[in-house]
Amino acid sequence: MVTNMNYLELAGVCLAYQPRYPQTAHFFSDFSLDGAPAQAAAGLTVTAAVPVSIPPADWTEYLADGMEDCPHTEYSMLTEYFSDALLPFDRVILHGVALRWRNRAFLICAESGVGKSTQASFLQELRPGEFGIICGDRPILSFHDKEIIVHSSPWNGKENWKGAAAAPLSGIIMLERGPQNKLYSLTEQEAGIPFYNHVIQSAWDPENVCRVASMITRLLYAVPIWKLVSNEVPASTRLLLESVF
Repeated sequence: MVTNMNYLELAGVCLAYQPRYPQTAHFFSDFSLDGAPAQAAAGLTVTAAVPVSIPPADWTEYLADGMEDCPHTEYSMLTEYFSDALLPFDRVILHGVALRWRNRAFLICAESGVGKSTQASFLQELRPGEFGIICGDRPILSFHDKEIIVHSSPWNGKENWKGAAAAPLSGIIMLERGPQNKLYSLTEQEAGIPFYNHVIQSAWDPENVCRVASMITRLLYAVPIWKLVSNEVPASTRLLLESVF
């Protein structure tokens, strides 16, 4: 075993990475499989781990774009490389808040700064005890024969929201800002490209791009998708509660 190698379990898959900074491992501690008891409990062995690494050329490119050479940068960058490694196992990481409500999972997807966390906060405030957070920023979806499961990940956003158990996906809210509050259903065609844009991947491998497209196509026909246009909160959150929850 490589001394500096770290092993972790994401959505049932064992992954291995050798961090540039030893401190980076701290961000993944909740998912660590570095001890034999942890491996046994997860039903995984490190001998079957899928290797993950950031190519040196990519690291140089990120730094050239102005990112700081530090553990937090490595932690953030690893998202797309872990997501690429998960794709052959019918799993993918995406950008969004994953909520748990009545043993089902719902995703709120939007560009950064639009208000995903604000909506999640008001949902919990307006209906105390009803909502939990599976993952606050980059949940993992695993695709199975009859359902799509939403899992936690090491990337929980600045609020570090996490803790709710994985659950079957039952709906997606595509959030954007607009002049007035409104909510309506999206067709598969309307939701396809906007949702695809929230998937995290390096997009350099055509086979991986095809895998993602296949999974997203299945998802679009499996669960309802709504567009929530928000002008002000909590009024738009109440509209979401009345219509979806």
